[in-house]
Amino acid sequence: MPKLLMDVHMPIAVTLELQRRSIDCVTAQSLSLERFEDVDLLQAAHKLGRAVVTQDEDFLVIASDALANSTPHSGILYSRHTAISIGGLISDLFLIATCMEEAELADRVIYLPL
Repeated sequence: MPKLLMDVHMPIAVTLELQRRSIDCVTAQSLSLERFEDVDLLQAAHKLGRAVVTQDEDFLVIASDALANSTPHSGILYSRHTAISIGGLISDLFLIATCMEEAELADRVIYLPL
């Protein structure tokens, strides 16, 4: 089951509901990572074995650079904030967290909604 790290701008309601459903999900703030640059946050998440959940388009560029430079990461789950409701985001993240293995997310970007 993948572990998730929520970027600083993700709605707290998503984190709380996933935690209520027993998904291993933490916020960047709870790990004192809120001031990290995006590339550093992705690397910190990788060291912690967590995929980053974000609505920040900068992570798409970082993922492309990581691929080009063979820099590993634990995955990025990306959604534009206007593309999905909070309920839809919770449902998609719950599905990913319960149906995928950590290795299936490694070095990948998954676009939400599914």
